[in-house]
Amino acid sequence: MKTGKEKRNDKRSSKSIPIMLEYKTGLYCSAIMQNYSSNGMYLETDCSPDTGSKIYIGIEKSPYELCPAVYSAKVIWCDEIHDDEAIYLYGMGVKLNGYC
Repeated sequence: MKTGKEKRNDKRSSKSIPIMLEYKTGLYCSAIMQNYSSNGMYLETDCSPDTGSKIYIGIEKSPYELCPAVYSAKVIWCDEIHDDEAIYLYGMGVKLNGYC
């Protein structure tokens, strides 16, 4: 594991892709995945699910697969974005649990 401020074990790749989130069973939000690794991603959205909650992520142009896919993930953190140029209100780090 990395030390200091950086806590990621895996290298992240930058890729801005529109995605869809489902949380609290039946509540949907649009989002943008900004970067990803083999087991997680950073995304921006107007939703703010609780840390530790399970969400589902639909990706039409998935960097993980050749076809559209839905992934189960756990919210590791979710914070307000303080940037006047940001499109969405929240930034979120998630850990992927697997495919649905």
